[in-house]
Amino acid sequence: MSSNRHAHNELIDRLGAKVVSDRFGLKPQRLHNWRVRGVPHSCRVKFAKVAAEHGVTVPEAFFEQADA
Repeated sequence: MSSNRHAHNELIDRLGAKVVSDRFGLKPQRLHNWRVRGVPHSCRVKFAKVAAEHGVTVPEAFFEQADA
């Protein structure tokens, strides 16, 4: 099942799904979409700040427009 997950899924797991859901006001379906499609570009700076607050470092490639 993990083959349909975006590379950002690991970052969501490291930060914690509850933290991500709470800080971004995400319902379960929206969080699932982030796991599959990646964190939207418009939310990546805030995501990186929240991650840093929780001791999680995002890779430089996290901010690139093109997703792998």
